Amino acid sequence: MIGKEIRFSKIIQPDTGRTCIVPLDHAVTSGPIDGLSHVIQSIGRIGVEKTNAFVVHKGVLYQLEGNKKLLAGGNFLLHISASTDLGGLAAHKCLVSSVEHAVRLGAIGVSVHVNLGNRYESEMISDLGCIADACYQWGMPVLAMMYVRNDEDQNANDWMKIAHAARIAQELGADIVKIACPKQEQELGEIVEKVQIPVIISGGEKMEDLQFLEYVDKALKAGVSGISAGRNVFQSENPGRLVTWVSDLVHRRKTLEEIKILMEMERYNENADYQFILRKSKR
Repeated sequence: MIGKEIRFSKIIQPDTGRTCIVPLDHAVTSGPIDGLSHVIQSIGRIGVEKTNAFVVHKGVLYQLEGNKKLLAGGNFLLHISASTDLGGLAAHKCLVSSVEHAVRLGAIGVSVHVNLGNRYESEMISDLGCIADACYQWGMPVLAMMYVRNDEDQNANDWMKIAHAARIAQELGADIVKIACPKQEQELGEIVEKVQIPVIISGGEKMEDLQFLEYVDKALKAGVSGISAGRNVFQSENPGRLVTWVSDLVHRRKTLEEIKILMEMERYNENADYQFILRKSKR
């Protein structure tokens, strides 16, 4: 399974055991929302070198054909689940591509979305199991997005149910599981303890940049292996700058306090002496 190990090492950074992923699959569900009117431009604004991977649908990879800069510098997970807000059944995800096609497109893995707690969960669980089998055969990592969600989003933050969802992903062969972040940091730590594959959290609702960075920092301290954040990145005023800071947090290059200093410097005086301010803050 050396192929799978190579691809997995591009998602979960070997030196930190963590990842910073930016999903850009929202337009299928919600249409061309702010920040994704032109998804190729969004990838360029974020910067392929600043994140471990993007999650995209196959049409985006078709559009990237011939774009040597983005293809050479970026890693892409093919999202193979879809539903829309138009039909009233957004919680019912169906498969829209295959593992074989992901290999053909040069993706480094596949992403599957499963919503539990609704009448279609058995279909989605079956899909996850079959995709995990195919990924094992093809040497492709599987990112399972696991949510406890009906069309009213009830139980979405019940930590025991989130833990159950995460273990389903592990038991059925996923390599990484993405979950909603429960309200309490201790609850998130409990979930991580009960799952033996990397657990990453979703970006949650749109926040201000500093609030989002604090959210990421708390989750990392609870033991998660990273973040997969969409709206909070691509709807930021400066998504490239924000994802750089998020990646710095995730991969332990900077602390939250150091990033706050950088934010203040940028806000008030770009020529300030960063090292002096940093030393002063640590006294």
